Order: sequence, then structure tokens, then C-alpha cells
Amino acid sequence: MNAIINFDLIKNEAPTAWKDFEGFYSQNFNKLHFLSGISFEILPFEMQLGIMLKYFTENAVEVDICNNDFDTLPETFSDTFRTYEKVIAHYS
Repeated sequence: MNAIINFDLIKNEAPTAWKDFEGFYSQNFNKLHFLSGISFEILPFEMQLGIMLKYFTENAVEVDICNNDFDTLPETFSDTFRTYEKVIAHYS
């Protein structure tokens, strides 16, 4: 079973955080040979998970994945993007 993140929802509800994430992905991962030119959205969920964890860790945003089962992780990340959107707005 493959978990699926609703990226359209994230883009609509957390546009600034998503744009920041896209910059992070382009700068850190899209330049890797095996990911060159590949959209983040089409990567397998497990790769997305790792990249998003790195992004949130580098931005000091806590993501609780240990207390969630695999099926709820997509919503966990949607919630985290919405929360981070508020943090960005507060400091902007």
C-alpha cells in the first residue's frame, strides 16, 4: 500500500511554506544526478517522507511520525505544512 500526500491541498493552504520547500528541494536534491529534473510530487512516498523530514528538521519544525501509523503520515505532513505556514507568516 502506498500513502499519498494531497499536494494540491498543501499548495492551497500553505503556499508560502510550499514555495520555501520547493526551493529547498531544488537546492538540495534536484541537483543530484538521479533526481535531476524529477518533480518531488512523483517520487515514491518513502523518498518524499525522508526529504520532508530533512526540510522540517533543518527549519526546527517538529514532526511527530513515531506516534502515527503509516496511513496517517500524509495528513501529518499536511498539518505540519499548515502550521509552518503560520510560523512563516508570524515572522514575515
